[in-house]
Amino acid sequence: MEKEKKNIYAVQSVDRAIDILNCFSFEKNKLTLPEIVTMTGLNRSTVRRLVSNLAFRGLLQENTEKKQYQLGLRLFEYGSIVHSSFSLMKAASEQLSQLRNEVGTTTLLAVRSKNQFVVVDKREGQGTISISSSLARRLPLSYSPLGRVFLSEMSNDEIQKIVEKFPLKAHTAYSVTQIDKFFDEINKVRERGFALDIEEVTEGIMGISAPI
Repeated sequence: MEKEKKNIYAVQSVDRAIDILNCFSFEKNKLTLPEIVTMTGLNRSTVRRLVSNLAFRGLLQENTEKKQYQLGLRLFEYGSIVHSSFSLMKAASEQLSQLRNEVGTTTLLAVRSKNQFVVVDKREGQGTISISSSLARRLPLSYSPLGRVFLSEMSNDEIQKIVEKFPLKAHTAYSVTQIDKFFDEINKVRERGFALDIEEVTEGIMGISAPI
């Protein structure tokens, strides 16, 4: 990470503005000014100035009654531009729909982003089983069958480092939290070419995944 930063011409104000935007997540989609100050570690006057500018440019939206901020519609427009130009989504569209029709449940398309993955497209299931999932949600590779598909193509040393950074957590009673059993699951994915987890349903991430 440090090596990558050396090759970037850093602009402090831009970095700080991005830090503010990164405070928002699916779990925390509305924040007060004091919360942003705490999360960024910046002083209040700096945060107030940057937040005001981001709101003026449409990247943040203010609820004056509740004194909260949320991401603005301009970011939605940016996301729509990315969505329309994402060649992988175009290439996988037909296969994603076909897989949904064959398995009868929601299918997800995800891409790896360093030590995490992002769900970029999905097809809603047609059967009685409904899976709730959010597009653009960023999750660690150690999370769910989708993550295990990506991990299966990495070395054990790389996987160990990721698990140390994103510890295994029990999301359900069936979640694997022991590192040795987790590696056993990864080896099974390597042998089969896909991840299968019927009993573990983790916050809307599909139980069957396969690399495209």
